[in-house]
Amino acid sequence: MNKLTSFSMKNITAVIIIILILIGGGIYSSTTLKVESMPDISFPVVLVNTQYLAPPKDVLEDVTKPIEKAVASLEGIKNLTSTSSDNFSSVVIELEQGKKPDDVKKDVESLISNVKLPQSSEKPKVQTFGFASEPVYYLSIYGSNGMNQQELDKIYKDVILPGFNSIKGIDHVDSIGNQESVLTMKMDVNAINNYGLTPAGVSQNIKSALATSPAGSVDFNGNTQMVRVKSDLDSIYNLENMKITTPSGDTVLLKQIAKVEAITESTFLSRLNGQPAIGVNLYKTKNANAVEFGASRR
Repeated sequence: MNKLTSFSMKNITAVIIIILILIGGGIYSSTTLKVESMPDISFPVVLVNTQYLAPPKDVLEDVTKPIEKAVASLEGIKNLTSTSSDNFSSVVIELEQGKKPDDVKKDVESLISNVKLPQSSEKPKVQTFGFASEPVYYLSIYGSNGMNQQELDKIYKDVILPGFNSIKGIDHVDSIGNQESVLTMKMDVNAINNYGLTPAGVSQNIKSALATSPAGSVDFNGNTQMVRVKSDLDSIYNLENMKITTPSGDTVLLKQIAKVEAITESTFLSRLNGQPAIGVNLYKTKNANAVEFGASRR
């Protein structure tokens, strides 16, 4: 202690320089240090969640097992567990130590992209588990002055959502309560039988009519251009008047054997003070500053 005191008294200039360096280093560190609401801790787990409106047995056979089969050969898996419940499938991939969850997540997304799932099931969501994967901002968007849910959904999709996606440091946006327009088709069993058709055959005809495919190439002013055949079923009217050939060679319109309706549906219903609303969860990237990210959304 005496030696330190003696050195400080004899080398005042050096001590002042050391103090200034420490102060400067502290100021620089405080300006570059990330501010997080929670520590960035990731667990060696990758989750694959899929929504499918069906009883547990069908969820197991049609969704869970195909996904398990696709990811079973992945290197670095310690345990593979799954849960199949009403309308929901969850596959949990526990990794060996040393495996990076983010890298495995990309591999899992690539593997399950080729899995054939029922048409009515939603696209599987692959997620890592950790504090950094939690949303950092929750908000609700609501309609006023008599605005209905459809009008609010359109404004959100065309104006608000693109604005959220342009925020610096945004990873992705989850929305709850917004509705999607879908087509439903109710087939007339008696009419189908009378024309000698089957529901599977009608469905296949519709899929073929909706598909676009390459049709070769053509020379145009010395340049070779690729040609594609596109579907003209761009409206409910065109779909209803689609022609289907029966086994006997006759032609029947789709509206003669089925009823097509456009409906809007949503898995969840969101309301704020009794008004139509959309709940929004904002997720930031790992490198983004939580405080700056929260301030930028204003």
